[in-house]
Amino acid sequence: MLARKKTRRLLKHLIACAAAIGSLAFTAGPAYSSVPAVRPAPPAPKPHGASGTYSCRPGTPGSGVTRRCVRIKPISAAQLSTADRSRRHAVLAQVAAESKTRKSGLAISALPLRKAPASASALTPPTQCGFGSAVYSAPDRFTACGDQTWELDDIQIDSTGESTVVGFMELEDLQWFNYSATNSAWTHYLLMMSYTGDGTLADGFDAEVSSACDANPGICAAVAYSNGAPDPQPVAVTPDSSYEFGWTEQDQGPALASIGNVTELYGYTGVNFAGSTPVGGPWTFSDGSFGGRCDSIANAADGCIDDEYVPTVIFDSTVNPLVAPVAQHIYDAQNGGLVTAWGVDPSLRNNGAYLSRDMNPADNTANNRAACGSVTTPTGSNCDEFPMASTYEGAAFNSDYSIAIVPASANSSQGGILSNFYGSNRVIDNDLFMALSVLPNGTASW
Repeated sequence: MLARKKTRRLLKHLIACAAAIGSLAFTAGPAYSSVPAVRPAPPAPKPHGASGTYSCRPGTPGSGVTRRCVRIKPISAAQLSTADRSRRHAVLAQVAAESKTRKSGLAISALPLRKAPASASALTPPTQCGFGSAVYSAPDRFTACGDQTWELDDIQIDSTGESTVVGFMELEDLQWFNYSATNSAWTHYLLMMSYTGDGTLADGFDAEVSSACDANPGICAAVAYSNGAPDPQPVAVTPDSSYEFGWTEQDQGPALASIGNVTELYGYTGVNFAGSTPVGGPWTFSDGSFGGRCDSIANAADGCIDDEYVPTVIFDSTVNPLVAPVAQHIYDAQNGGLVTAWGVDPSLRNNGAYLSRDMNPADNTANNRAACGSVTTPTGSNCDEFPMASTYEGAAFNSDYSIAIVPASANSSQGGILSNFYGSNRVIDNDLFMALSVLPNGTASW
């Protein structure tokens, strides 16, 4: 067995030395086994959701009603009444249309605007959120979106314990966040829409709207977008109306406090509603759990991204001809050269798998040595490995890798592209990403 391993290494060494520029030498396993390589578990998916309260107060003496309660709960759009589903369809179609035209302000004819910040132009929903069709919660690295329908019920309970809904209103809120890789502040917008009101809620109710940052001062801070005023913002909610809110929010967590830290925004951003019905008790409703993270790791300056979006590094030979040999290497590796199509979206191929960044210099060196340590390259050439040495899928962690002898200029170009990608997308340790190569003729690897 030992002789077989030595023979394999020697063979790989000879192939690499004799290879023409850009040729591939696929390996069956790492050349070095004494590597302290332990890959961390991949990030777990984060659930999204909203929650409301159920609160009661004593009924009026002698009325036969022992308690008056308010229940607020998230519902699906399918649970809306037929009339409200029709109205919602018209409203979201208009939202989608105005998002595409980028008008100076959002105006919904089906639901008249009752409240808006002074700078209404900023509240045009981003096209990439997909409002009006399939909503994308993480459409890109710098946007987070959400669409939640909910219902407010006014309930009375009699002396026998029987409960009766005596009033209700259906509502919906669209939210979006705009992050920046170079700024610790971001903008957060809310379009709230009220539909049918009935019974005790036929005329609506009073409420207060606040950024969820207000409840999490050690994570983020918020001021109203229109005038810099603090929350809460009062609103009189009436049926068949729309309301716009906006905030400038800023990191107040560990990433801002010191270099080399992360502020996780998930679970701390969103909107909190609070109010009371004309007869029922107080209630609250929280719609949050959006993707978001700030860090001072990618570089010393604090910046923020939507970490639920998996970005893609692109090695495009049509834009940068120097990178062509590396692009060919990745193309071949992703298209049958390796068992796993590393860097390919798993939803597109059964053998696709994400890459994950490894920021440990010792691991990066070990990956490079495992893949290229026994390879001798001609003058002016380098050994290029895939998956990259800066990932947890590198050769020290994973036997399913490949190498290619490429011009030093190609390897340098690839390194510059990758480094810029990591920085501009704030890809830090264990962050997932994908890799796409484009050949000189324009053919993409996936």
